[in-house]
Amino acid sequence: HPIDYIIIDFEWFTNESDYKYTKEGTQYYEDFGYHPLTFDEPAKQLAAYRNKQHIKMAGIRKPRLGNSELLKMARSKGWILPQPLPGGIGEQNFKENY
Repeated sequence: HPIDYIIIDFEWFTNESDYKYTKEGTQYYEDFGYHPLTFDEPAKQLAAYRNKQHIKMAGIRKPRLGNSELLKMARSKGWILPQPLPGGIGEQNFKENY
């Protein structure tokens, strides 16, 4: 087969880009799952890619949250670093942060 893998940017799992969000996020952002326009039946589609076409899928997942409730929970547990905003935008203070 001429193709073994497809690598899909983060639109595979979410309803929109989080680059414009504030650090509070938004209530409707989907951090986990599959976007219904990309994968309306993810288990069935991914199984068909792998078993029938021998194609594996890798999904890019940014290491951050955009859903406001998940962000609140993560902050309450001390899981969020204090520096960058969603989208990786923020002041880089290497001496202080590393």
